[in-house]
Amino acid sequence: MSWRGLGWRQRVLYWNLWRRCLAYDYVLFVDGYDCIVASPLEEIMQKYFTMKTPLLFGAEVLSHPLPAERYPASGVTHRYNYLNAGGFIGEMGYVLRLMTRLGIFRLPNDYYDQQRYAEAFVSGRTRITLDHDGEIFQCLFFASDDLEVRGERLANRRTSSTPCIIHGNGGTDLAWVRQFVLGV
Repeated sequence: MSWRGLGWRQRVLYWNLWRRCLAYDYVLFVDGYDCIVASPLEEIMQKYFTMKTPLLFGAEVLSHPLPAERYPASGVTHRYNYLNAGGFIGEMGYVLRLMTRLGIFRLPNDYYDQQRYAEAFVSGRTRITLDHDGEIFQCLFFASDDLEVRGERLANRRTSSTPCIIHGNGGTDLAWVRQFVLGV
């Protein structure tokens, strides 16, 4: 199947969740092209459960496509304040209800999916939480220098987290991450 756009990607996810995944309690979604999973699923789930949220999205340093002023004050002391749609984890039922409410199944192929989720987050009418500390999702666009090797793990030097999924969004070079995590 050939790539048709971000809106298409969300429609494919939505219909596959409904058709093939209703027996599961949770869904973990990551971009397939520019993400590297650096931790076992057990660690990801353990961190997710401690956050006590039905839906957690990755957070990044740049606000796009919404202006930063639309975001609520996060109360965090660092710079990961804006929703990134390249990775999320959540309760299956909540994710499907939200996707239905947001009309994900009607998105045109070229629609920028991050906009729909960011608008939902800033509306205050969802239970979306952002991974401000990068416990699970580490977005590297304009933040590559925040990631370092600490012992046998990758760590964020600003938040002290050891992220589980590294997202090289915005064309960030993942070569050194790939080498460290995968040995290739």
